Amino acid sequence: MKKRKIQIEPELWQQHLSELNAEDSADNFFIKQIKYPSKSKFLEPEHDYFVSPFLSDEIEAENEGQLALDVYEKDEQIVIVATMAGANLDDLEVLLEGDVLTIKGERKNEETKSECDYFYKECYWGKFSRSIILPTEVNADDIDAKYKNGILIIKLKKIIKNISVKIKVDEIEE
Repeated sequence: MKKRKIQIEPELWQQHLSELNAEDSADNFFIKQIKYPSKSKFLEPEHDYFVSPFLSDEIEAENEGQLALDVYEKDEQIVIVATMAGANLDDLEVLLEGDVLTIKGERKNEETKSECDYFYKECYWGKFSRSIILPTEVNADDIDAKYKNGILIIKLKKIIKNISVKIKVDEIEE
């Protein structure tokens, strides 16, 4: 099993400990974390210093990074914007299946040195994917996807359905 260097970040512990009141028990602390998660990565498995030493390398290898997206509506389109610095166009795959859009790819960094002692190592390199359920039906034949300078922009034409239709009512003849 490969050895990993674990660096404990005391400011994370101090931040969470300072949030405790005298009446808080350990159980209440963890329940509070689940109900009201903080923006820190304190309890995520890879940042949990009680759990992470016991994670197997096989489990970590299967994990893919999750791609951050902006999804918005503009005129008659759904627009999806994703930043993916370090990804080449040849390493990207965009797939539409029904109402689910999936973006997959890989960020490669040839200069990453595993034998180096990093001061900061925050950039994610490796495979990533993201699937989203589209908020409305789109025309699969009218999709525009462009990639430049690490930014992927996908424009999907919405299928506009008439919400209300006037129906003529005829009199029944006897």
